[in-house]
Amino acid sequence: MKSRALVIVNPIAGSYTKKKYDSLCAALTDGGMEFDIFSTQKKGDAEMRALSAVKESTHSVILVCGGDGTANEVVNAAAFSDTPVGFLPFGLTNVICREVGTQKPIPEAIKVILNGTVKSVALGKVTSMETEKHKYFISMAGFGFDGKSVFGLNRRLKVRFGIWAYIFSGLQSLLNYVPDDIGLRVEDFVYEATSVIVSNGSRYGGDFRIAPDANILNAALYASVFNGQNRVELFRDVISVLSGQSCRCRNIKHIQCRHVTIDTPVHAQIDGDYLGKGTWKVETAGNALKVIY
Repeated sequence: MKSRALVIVNPIAGSYTKKKYDSLCAALTDGGMEFDIFSTQKKGDAEMRALSAVKESTHSVILVCGGDGTANEVVNAAAFSDTPVGFLPFGLTNVICREVGTQKPIPEAIKVILNGTVKSVALGKVTSMETEKHKYFISMAGFGFDGKSVFGLNRRLKVRFGIWAYIFSGLQSLLNYVPDDIGLRVEDFVYEATSVIVSNGSRYGGDFRIAPDANILNAALYASVFNGQNRVELFRDVISVLSGQSCRCRNIKHIQCRHVTIDTPVHAQIDGDYLGKGTWKVETAGNALKVIY
């Protein structure tokens, strides 16, 4: 693949280094790709720049060099466009890079993209029932305890301490845990829950497979419905997710679906970034994004 790429770099992403950046530029040059670099300075910059590239057709591909939050911004800019996106691992957990096989040293990841093909992947779509505004996600969306943990995440701590900031925020939420009584509908069935994770991809928070049957190539979501009623049960549920045993946990139901409605106002996150508090509608969007890998 020879083309002109827009390379969007987040210089405060969790695993960004000057050495890694230099390796990126060298690998693109060695691969014969012409490229323009755009460095983000604040939240929203990646989406704004990617949207401009999509609307003006200035580049044939967009490469995202940041974490899952930066990736989500570009996903929302490029959704339902003809501009393909490639993902490179500059973040903390790099969930989407793990899904598409680019969680590798940068020269190897660039080879995956240069030798790859463009594939149409599905996205999840979260709509606020209060404002009717929507956002897309490529990996997962979390509601209740999961969203509250991201809400409590201090951005400065995230930059300084990386993945440990997520763990600290989760522990704080666990210590202050008051169960949310979430009313939700999955397709035509009604459930009660304390937390819900809706997956478009198979992984959560890194390489933890919360929905092993999920595949971004398929227009299907997987709802993981948590029912832990106290700190001990919730802690056990979290451990089951981290150990890859969530499918065996009696407090977690896993349901393949296309639609989920959260009828109780709760905190929400998408792809690891806080979205807000409210009631939500979640649905799948097939063939929504072109990804090269």
